[in-house]
Amino acid sequence: MARERAGDLLDPIVVRTEATGPMRTYLEERASAFPGLTLAQSYIRSYPEGSLAAQLLGYDGQIPQGDPRLGRDGYEPGDVIGLTGIERGLDMYLRGVARGWRASVVDSLGRPRSSRLLATPPSPGQTVRLTIDARLQVAAQNALQYGIQLARNGGQWAANGGARSWR
Repeated sequence: MARERAGDLLDPIVVRTEATGPMRTYLEERASAFPGLTLAQSYIRSYPEGSLAAQLLGYDGQIPQGDPRLGRDGYEPGDVIGLTGIERGLDMYLRGVARGWRASVVDSLGRPRSSRLLATPPSPGQTVRLTIDARLQVAAQNALQYGIQLARNGGQWAANGGARSWR
């Protein structure tokens, strides 16, 4: 399906991934000034502990242009995928099993000229719950920060991470 629609001017393009309340209100009130603009909601992944264990969890983002997954296994330009860490490792479980789609009649500027004709809702991915001990992770991060500060105070100005050599 991706090849059939390649270069299609009506394919949606993500311009911004987050919009503040005032920004969203502004765009909704002036919708006629932005023909073809559609405000849409997307999935949200929840990280109750914030940036804790960020190196382990990784992050997600739009699939990079040169990524070998692009064009196969259902990955298309604009898709949000896991790029590093657990996000990347478990991406095939988190991303869902079927794309949703809808069809309607639009004019040359992409403005709807009919109600939705056909619609198929997307199938959500699986929920993943990790068993990382948050208290242990906090202790490890605090110890690492303390060690980095000790090294910097001792003249090691380039100290910015930690590793243990087991010789």
